[in-house]
Amino acid sequence: MKLPRHPVVLLVLAGVCALTGCHGSSSPHKSRPHALRCRLQVAGRRAGRAVVSYDDTTGDPSMSAAIKSEVAAWNASSAPVMLVPSTRNPGITFQAVTSKATVSPCSGTAPRTVTVQLNTAKWHAASTVPGAVKDPIGAIARLIGRALGLQSGGKCPLLTSPNSCPQRAETPGPAETQVLQKLYASATPSPTS
Repeated sequence: MKLPRHPVVLLVLAGVCALTGCHGSSSPHKSRPHALRCRLQVAGRRAGRAVVSYDDTTGDPSMSAAIKSEVAAWNASSAPVMLVPSTRNPGITFQAVTSKATVSPCSGTAPRTVTVQLNTAKWHAASTVPGAVKDPIGAIARLIGRALGLQSGGKCPLLTSPNSCPQRAETPGPAETQVLQKLYASATPSPTS
Protein backbone atom coordinates (compact mmCIF):
# COMPACT_ATOMS: atom_id res chain seq x y z
CA MET A 1 0.00 0.00 0.00
CA LYS A 2 1.37 3.39 -0.95
CA LEU A 3 0.81 6.16 1.57
CA PRO A 4 0.02 9.69 0.48
CA ARG A 5 2.81 12.21 0.88
CA HIS A 6 0.64 14.56 2.88
CA PRO A 7 2.59 16.54 5.55
CA VAL A 8 0.17 15.56 8.34
CA VAL A 9 0.45 11.85 7.49
CA LEU A 10 4.23 12.10 7.42
CA LEU A 11 4.28 13.85 10.82
CA VAL A 12 2.04 11.17 12.35
CA LEU A 13 4.22 8.40 10.91
CA ALA A 14 7.36 10.12 12.20
CA GLY A 15 5.78 10.30 15.67
CA VAL A 16 4.87 6.61 15.58
CA CYS A 17 8.43 5.76 14.50
CA ALA A 18 9.87 7.84 17.33
CA LEU A 19 7.81 5.90 19.88
CA THR A 20 8.07 2.39 18.47
CA GLY A 21 11.37 2.47 16.61
CA CYS A 22 9.60 1.46 13.35
CA HIS A 23 11.16 -1.95 13.22
CA GLY A 24 9.96 -5.45 13.87
CA SER A 25 11.53 -8.19 15.92
CA SER A 26 13.87 -9.19 13.10
CA SER A 27 15.43 -5.75 12.83
CA PRO A 28 19.22 -5.60 13.00
CA HIS A 29 18.87 -2.63 15.39
CA LYS A 30 17.24 -4.72 18.12
CA SER A 31 20.51 -5.31 19.95
CA ARG A 32 21.14 -1.58 20.39
CA PRO A 33 19.99 -0.17 23.72
CA HIS A 34 17.26 2.42 23.39
CA ALA A 35 16.28 5.05 25.90
CA LEU A 36 12.86 5.27 27.41
CA ARG A 37 11.26 8.68 27.25
CA CYS A 38 11.88 9.48 30.91
CA ARG A 39 14.85 10.85 32.79
CA LEU A 40 14.74 10.50 36.58
CA GLN A 41 15.10 13.47 38.87
CA VAL A 42 18.70 14.46 39.44
CA ALA A 43 19.86 15.32 42.96
CA GLY A 44 23.02 17.09 41.77
CA ARG A 45 26.16 16.72 39.69
CA ARG A 46 29.58 15.36 40.72
CA ALA A 47 32.64 15.32 38.51
CA GLY A 48 30.46 15.87 35.45
CA ARG A 49 28.13 13.00 36.32
CA ALA A 50 24.44 13.29 37.15
CA VAL A 51 23.61 12.13 40.68
CA VAL A 52 20.43 10.09 41.19
CA SER A 53 19.45 9.17 44.73
CA TYR A 54 17.98 5.84 45.81
CA ASP A 55 16.35 4.44 48.92
CA ASP A 56 16.49 0.78 49.93
CA THR A 57 13.23 -0.02 51.74
CA THR A 58 13.46 -3.79 51.23
CA GLY A 59 14.26 -4.54 54.87
CA ASP A 60 16.07 -7.64 53.60
CA PRO A 61 19.79 -7.92 54.50
CA SER A 62 20.58 -10.09 51.47
CA MET A 63 18.89 -7.70 49.04
CA SER A 64 20.45 -4.66 50.74
CA ALA A 65 23.95 -6.15 50.47
CA ALA A 66 23.43 -6.88 46.76
CA ILE A 67 22.07 -3.37 46.13
CA LYS A 68 25.10 -1.81 47.86
CA SER A 69 27.46 -4.06 45.89
CA GLU A 70 25.86 -3.16 42.57
CA VAL A 71 25.77 0.56 43.40
CA ALA A 72 29.51 0.42 44.21
CA ALA A 73 30.23 -1.30 40.87
CA TRP A 74 28.03 1.20 39.04
CA ASN A 75 29.73 4.21 40.66
CA ALA A 76 33.19 2.80 39.91
CA SER A 77 32.29 2.48 36.23
CA SER A 78 32.33 5.20 33.59
CA ALA A 79 28.53 5.50 33.67
CA PRO A 80 27.40 9.13 33.36
CA VAL A 81 25.12 8.66 36.39
CA MET A 82 26.20 8.17 40.02
CA LEU A 83 23.88 6.59 42.57
CA VAL A 84 23.76 7.84 46.16
CA PRO A 85 21.63 6.66 49.08
CA SER A 86 19.00 9.09 50.36
CA THR A 87 15.65 8.77 52.07
CA ARG A 88 14.67 12.31 51.02
CA ASN A 89 12.87 12.33 47.65
CA PRO A 90 14.78 9.38 46.10
CA GLY A 91 14.72 8.94 42.34
CA ILE A 92 14.74 5.15 42.76
CA THR A 93 13.07 3.26 45.61
CA PHE A 94 13.82 -0.45 46.08
CA GLN A 95 11.01 -2.55 47.58
CA ALA A 96 10.67 -6.23 48.49
CA VAL A 97 7.40 -7.69 47.16
CA THR A 98 5.69 -11.06 46.78
CA SER A 99 4.60 -10.25 43.21
CA LYS A 100 6.70 -10.10 40.04
CA ALA A 101 10.01 -8.19 40.11
CA THR A 102 9.55 -5.08 38.03
CA VAL A 103 10.32 -1.39 37.53
CA SER A 104 7.32 0.93 37.81
CA PRO A 105 6.61 3.36 35.01
CA CYS A 106 8.40 6.65 35.51
CA SER A 107 6.11 9.17 37.19
CA GLY A 108 4.72 11.54 34.60
CA THR A 109 5.14 14.65 36.70
CA ALA A 110 8.04 16.12 38.62
CA PRO A 111 9.79 14.79 40.53
CA ARG A 112 10.28 11.87 38.16
CA THR A 113 10.78 8.71 40.18
CA VAL A 114 10.53 4.93 39.82
CA THR A 115 10.07 2.00 42.16
CA VAL A 116 12.14 -1.16 41.67
CA GLN A 117 10.35 -4.19 43.10
CA LEU A 118 12.30 -7.33 43.97
CA ASN A 119 10.42 -10.61 44.48
CA THR A 120 11.49 -11.98 47.86
CA ALA A 121 10.90 -15.71 47.18
CA LYS A 122 12.59 -15.68 43.76
CA TRP A 123 15.43 -13.58 45.13
CA HIS A 124 16.29 -16.06 47.87
CA ALA A 125 15.87 -19.04 45.53
CA ALA A 126 18.28 -17.51 42.99
CA SER A 127 20.79 -16.34 45.57
CA THR A 128 21.18 -19.80 47.09
CA VAL A 129 21.94 -21.57 43.81
CA PRO A 130 25.63 -21.22 42.84
CA GLY A 131 25.99 -20.13 39.22
CA ALA A 132 22.26 -19.46 38.83
CA VAL A 133 21.29 -17.94 35.50
CA LYS A 134 19.26 -15.27 37.27
CA ASP A 135 22.04 -14.10 39.55
CA PRO A 136 20.91 -11.47 42.08
CA ILE A 137 23.56 -8.83 41.34
CA GLY A 138 22.89 -9.10 37.59
CA ALA A 139 19.17 -8.74 38.26
CA ILE A 140 19.71 -5.57 40.29
CA ALA A 141 22.08 -4.19 37.65
CA ARG A 142 19.45 -4.78 34.97
CA LEU A 143 16.70 -3.14 37.03
CA ILE A 144 18.88 -0.10 37.79
CA GLY A 145 19.55 0.28 34.06
CA ARG A 146 15.84 0.11 33.33
CA ALA A 147 15.06 2.54 36.16
CA LEU A 148 17.51 5.07 34.71
CA GLY A 149 15.85 4.88 31.31
CA LEU A 150 17.35 1.99 29.33
CA GLN A 151 14.88 -0.34 27.61
CA SER A 152 15.05 -4.07 28.16
CA GLY A 153 16.50 -6.24 25.47
CA GLY A 154 19.66 -6.64 23.53
CA LYS A 155 22.19 -9.37 23.03
CA CYS A 156 23.98 -11.05 25.93
CA PRO A 157 25.78 -9.79 27.98
CA LEU A 158 24.44 -6.21 27.89
CA LEU A 159 23.28 -4.68 31.16
CA THR A 160 19.66 -4.88 29.98
CA SER A 161 19.91 -8.31 28.33
CA PRO A 162 17.11 -10.81 28.91
CA ASN A 163 16.98 -12.90 32.08
CA SER A 164 17.85 -15.98 30.00
CA CYS A 165 21.45 -14.79 29.47
CA PRO A 166 23.97 -16.94 31.36
CA GLN A 167 25.82 -13.75 32.27
CA ARG A 168 24.85 -10.11 32.26
CA ALA A 169 27.01 -7.07 32.65
CA GLU A 170 26.87 -5.34 36.02
CA THR A 171 27.64 -1.93 34.55
CA PRO A 172 26.63 -0.21 31.32
CA GLY A 173 28.61 -1.01 28.21
CA PRO A 174 29.70 1.62 25.65
CA ALA A 175 26.37 1.75 23.78
CA GLU A 176 24.33 1.88 27.01
CA THR A 177 26.65 4.53 28.42
CA GLN A 178 26.04 6.59 25.29
CA VAL A 179 22.25 6.35 25.75
CA LEU A 180 22.54 7.37 29.42
CA GLN A 181 24.86 10.23 28.43
CA LYS A 182 22.21 11.58 26.07
CA LEU A 183 19.55 11.29 28.77
CA TYR A 184 21.50 12.83 31.64
CA ALA A 185 24.16 15.12 30.08
CA SER A 186 22.08 18.26 30.50
CA ALA A 187 20.17 17.14 33.60
CA THR A 188 20.00 19.73 36.35
CA PRO A 189 19.00 19.11 39.96
CA SER A 190 15.28 18.99 40.64
CA PRO A 191 14.00 21.77 42.93
CA THR A 192 12.43 19.06 45.12
CA SER A 193 15.70 17.11 45.54
